[in-house]
Amino acid sequence: MNFTKLFLSIMAVAIPAVLGYNALVRGNKSILTKLNRFAHDLHAYFVTGARVGNGSSQAKIIPMKKA
Repeated sequence: MNFTKLFLSIMAVAIPAVLGYNALVRGNKSILTKLNRFAHDLHAYFVTGARVGNGSSQAKIIPMKKA
């Protein structure tokens, strides 16, 4: 087997592996962002006792109804 065929066979395995790894990392980052946002909202709820708005520039704290 000459060098060119060996190189092409290695690249045929390496390129899809890198693309798959990048896709998994991107998905993991998305899940961690959502989890971090949820944890922040949960912490704010425990500290303030009120729900936090949706995160827009006009967000405000919404008091909970009293039982």
